Amino acid sequence: MTLFSRTYRAPQLFRIWDMFFCEGVKVLFRLALVILRETLEIGSSDIVTRAHKCDNPMDLIALIKQTAKNLPFDVLLIKMDKLPLTDIDLAQACGQARQQLNSELNTTNNRKKLSRSQTNKHK
Repeated sequence: MTLFSRTYRAPQLFRIWDMFFCEGVKVLFRLALVILRETLEIGSSDIVTRAHKCDNPMDLIALIKQTAKNLPFDVLLIKMDKLPLTDIDLAQACGQARQQLNSELNTTNNRKKLSRSQTNKHK
């Protein structure tokens, strides 16, 4: 429930929460995607250039927050409404993310096992 609470004032935040309760988690993804897209693709050239030059994750997060605060809230809502994101799209994206995380977890576990077996051989 605290997502975006430090970015928007109470009336705007209450509107986001209202949409969340009516439409579900899809609203939060739309909001986040619009803000990211503004930061990384279609925002002012200065912001987009700075975003692509960021080498520090914290600088990028600060830039995304700045974009969210500077984007007029009514424009944000219009862009969210126009963003074609269905429940099926969301389920597919979650499935893909889950597969990627499982793959990375398996790779990490395999590396740990290999490292342990090599350590045990040297003893």
